[in-house]
Amino acid sequence: MVVFLSEDFFECGRYGDRTLSKYREMASTLLGAACPTGIIKPDSSLLEAVTAEWLAEFERIQLMLRLSQRLRTRHGD
Repeated sequence: MVVFLSEDFFECGRYGDRTLSKYREMASTLLGAACPTGIIKPDSSLLEAVTAEWLAEFERIQLMLRLSQRLRTRHGD
């Protein structure tokens, strides 16, 4: 679990220990063919998918903070 904070310690978001890609992989492994979603390709790399999801979340929080009117006013930009 990660808690994202602004520079003045306001909570901006939380992100869990397992990403959607990890849950899809677990469902595929544990449930087998009985519960295919058809959403994820079977040959995709789990590490690449999980890394991309984490990086997207960091980028989302960074952009949210960069566009925050409160912080823009504070720094005069």
